[in-house]
Amino acid sequence: MMEVERVASTGDLVGESPRWDPRTGQLVWVDMERPVVHVFTPRTGAVVDHRIPRPASSIALRDAGGYLITDGEGVRGLAASPSAGLSVGSLVVRVDEGGGSCAVNDSGCDAEGRLLVGYGSEVSPSVGRVELITPGAGAYEPSIRTLCDRMFLPNGMGWSPDGRVLYLADSYARVVHALPYGPSAPGRTAPQLGEVLYTANPDEGLPDGVAVDTDGGVWVAFWGSGTVRRFSPDGVCLCSFRLPVTQPAGVAFGGPDLSDLYITTASYGQGADDAEAGSLFRVASGTTGLPLNVCRL
Repeated sequence: MMEVERVASTGDLVGESPRWDPRTGQLVWVDMERPVVHVFTPRTGAVVDHRIPRPASSIALRDAGGYLITDGEGVRGLAASPSAGLSVGSLVVRVDEGGGSCAVNDSGCDAEGRLLVGYGSEVSPSVGRVELITPGAGAYEPSIRTLCDRMFLPNGMGWSPDGRVLYLADSYARVVHALPYGPSAPGRTAPQLGEVLYTANPDEGLPDGVAVDTDGGVWVAFWGSGTVRRFSPDGVCLCSFRLPVTQPAGVAFGGPDLSDLYITTASYGQGADDAEAGSLFRVASGTTGLPLNVCRL
């Protein structure tokens, strides 16, 4: 049985997009409902909060240094300095959310350094989409095209060890897709039948964050049921554990050998007596996570 440890009490409304940064030996993540980026240092147990102008929905490592964050206007840079901390830069690329109930959500970076950004809704089942943002060559601007559409709420993303399968959670559809993927990443109209890793029952919660280990295991956080599960590439649940809170959101491997699994959670809609909701948790996974891809935008 995996022992769940609370390592930071940040009280996030919706803690999302945890990312391990091997350059600093720290974990970074955002609160989707507050304008803050958290930085956790496992060696000391300290958390530093960096204010940003508006809430961000996700964060990614950037090859030019620092990070990229996504918000309602698009993708913008986040410079990192040992003396000044994190500072928000200008927009790298502007992306239209789509209007109505459609809003920006999670993101992921592929092996080519391109950024995938999900947009979706909690109430409209077919407005969701995933945009593929490719860095421009030389002085050219990044290009944007729709990779998947007709989804509900695209959420956590992760790739198989060989990079040929994209695992993509569609939360309100209760599905984790397993989509063919490659360097060309051809445009698609919608995920096809049969391209499903797992479909959750209503009592299992909503699939949210996704992380993949070096053995091909797919770890998924299930919002609403307080569980994290590990699946084989053919969709068999290999193990699971329960947190002391009901709304796990993001999952990420971290630590020097990427064997620790970090879980961000949400206090949104929870009672005042649930003091642990919105905290950062950690478990020893017993496996090794894949290192994150770095974005070239």
